[in-house]
Parts: sequence; C-alpha cells; structure tokens
Amino acid sequence: MDKQEPSPKIQNSPSPDSIEADVQERDTLANELKQCEESIENNFAKSCAESLSADDDELFFADKEAFIKLILQKQNEFLNSELTPKIKRLNELDNQIMQKKTFADIEQAQEAFLQQNPEANIDELMSFYNEDLSPRYKKELDKLNPSDFFTALYELFKQSLGGGKQEAKEQESEDLPQRLEGKPSEAEGVNNTSLMNRF
Repeated sequence: MDKQEPSPKIQNSPSPDSIEADVQERDTLANELKQCEESIENNFAKSCAESLSADDDELFFADKEAFIKLILQKQNEFLNSELTPKIKRLNELDNQIMQKKTFADIEQAQEAFLQQNPEANIDELMSFYNEDLSPRYKKELDKLNPSDFFTALYELFKQSLGGGKQEAKEQESEDLPQRLEGKPSEAEGVNNTSLMNRF
C-alpha cells in the first residue's frame, strides 16, 4: 500500500453494488465522451455558424486576424461546455472507483487477519500504527499489500509489548518482510523499550 491510500482500518466498506454503479456510470460517460469527440468538429461548426452575428460576418472581411481569434474563443467556449465537464466527471469516477476498491481490499484483508488472529484488537493496532510507529516503519508498512500489512503490523505490535528479546528476534527474522528487519546489534540492547524509538 502506498502512502496515499486510505487508512488500513475501514469503518464502512463500500458495497459491491456501490462500486458497480460507479463503474456503469463511468463506462456510460466514457462512451458519451467518445461519441462527442468523434463529432466535435461538425458540432462546433454548426454551433459556431449559428452563433455568428452580422457584425462577426463583417469582421471576417475587415480584420481576418480578429475574426480567427473570435472563432478560437468560441471553440474554447464550446469545448469547455461540451467536453470539460464530462472529462472532469470521468476522472472523478476513476479516482472514486479506485478508492472504493482499495477500501474493499483492506476490509477483506482485515477480516481475514482477524480470523487468523482472533486475539488481536484492531483498535489497539491502529492506535499503535498512528501514535507509536516511527515514520520509517510506517513508510515500509505502507508499501505492503493489505494482507501483509496487518501481519507485519501485528508482529511489530507484539514486539513493542516486550515479549522477550529472543522471541522478538525470531519473529522478526521469520515472519516479517526482510526490509522490516531490525539490526541484530541494536536489538541486543533493547529490553522493554519500544522497538520504534530506535529510528
């Protein structure tokens, strides 16, 4: 998980129907946008011709450069009214769908983790993540996928409780991703001090 993804704890996971509705709206809008882009020149030409006044027609003969600027201005206004809102909404939907899918993945990983570790308290884990972990550990954890995230966080949490140096070292070397391992020379001098304070 990267740092811009939502917090690992999900209170209200989006329903599949909610995601599907967004996907349908996005696909419909994408088709509309494609059709609009394919006919944009004809539509603009018709719209522009209908909007030109008698003074605009005279401008063509009096000052062609000014006339061309006028046409370009009308073109920009047409594009902004016809395409820009659709493109903006399409980008919003893409981000919304991605975020909802991320929430759903995290929710699923959290449920699987709690089934495997029923003694774990998710509130305590997230409090530990937010308040006790150093930025270095958060950065490493945030790189993991949701399933590995909860497992690695739980191992760090148990180590922080001072469950024994040897047990902590074994867990760290066997269970945690390699990039989260501490230096053995540093671990030897730690008793019940928080593992995270070394960074």
